[in-house]
Amino acid sequence: MFGTLCALIYTSAAPHKTMHAAGEKQKIITRQKTATADKSTADAKVYPSRLDSALVSKIDLPIRDAPRGDAKILGRAVYGSRVEVLGQDGRWAQVLAIGQNAAGWVEKAGLNF
Repeated sequence: MFGTLCALIYTSAAPHKTMHAAGEKQKIITRQKTATADKSTADAKVYPSRLDSALVSKIDLPIRDAPRGDAKILGRAVYGSRVEVLGQDGRWAQVLAIGQNAAGWVEKAGLNF
């Protein structure tokens, strides 16, 4: 009788355990997909809409990754080339230099609007 009772309890508990493991596996897969989607979104370069265009009036104008003088230089805008102005922050302009395939921040003093 005791053996039958144990077998009955074991067989009724086993499917629950399997369903729990399957549910946990699905949660892990969902988290992985979400993390991958978040990383893809973060890696993609999204540019705001264009406000204006300007002419680069300074020789080799540094394009920086942030609107600060000590920010990392990503590239340089060539004198005489046109850039699309995407935004402004004080004395800085966020630009897209299409010919140089670079985007970032430049000092507005180096641009001619």
